[in-house]
Amino acid sequence: MNQKLTTQVGAGTTKLTPTMNIIEVDTSEGAVELIMPSTTEIQRVFGGSPVKFVIQDVTGNAATNNITIKPNPNTSETVNNLTEVVLSISNIAATIIPIYGLGYAIDPNMVSGGGGGSNGFKVFNFNYEDLQPDDTTTKFLPIEDVAAGNYTVETFYQQVQAAVGVDGIVSLKLKSPSDGSNLNENVIITGQQSNTPSIYTLTDETSLGVEFSLIMSLGVINDLNAGEWNIYYRITAIAS
Repeated sequence: MNQKLTTQVGAGTTKLTPTMNIIEVDTSEGAVELIMPSTTEIQRVFGGSPVKFVIQDVTGNAATNNITIKPNPNTSETVNNLTEVVLSISNIAATIIPIYGLGYAIDPNMVSGGGGGSNGFKVFNFNYEDLQPDDTTTKFLPIEDVAAGNYTVETFYQQVQAAVGVDGIVSLKLKSPSDGSNLNENVIITGQQSNTPSIYTLTDETSLGVEFSLIMSLGVINDLNAGEWNIYYRITAIAS
């Protein structure tokens, strides 16, 4: 059996089950309380297989409407050796690992504005208002510089707040950091909304070092309409 891909929760108390893998938390309506399943139940379902839970504040209000994580009340288990852990930073994510018979360990990672994300992913957040074209046709948003070398890039994007009639494809490109006008048109990473990253291997294109960037055409910007978006990405150097 595999853990379920995504579960969406909102204000109030939600009891999680062992098969819930990615928990998208809507903090816009009020505080959220998450009750973890007992590690005994997890072990019964999955045996000794590795299991993890990823919790993400997808609406960016955790600073006001906290996310509280508690162990199963019918056990003596703890969360980080505590009776509860409170996530109180907007856009925060946390990876939760069961320690069988004892409880849970949590590794919180702040993910707004290009910070580190869960499972090594980083997040680039942008609004429709950020996308007004620089030259009436395209918009360039720098995300991250990478040194010379070869890389594997994993990326996907998700809508954070409502946008109507969206059918655009987000395009990520690379450019030389030494020449801002020299876009490498051969490296274009595109994708629709997803929870599963697309994986790309970049080799010769990164031999001089590049800037990982968001390049959008006017047509894509118009397709996105009003709304807020997160691009999740992970850039891993390939050993030479």
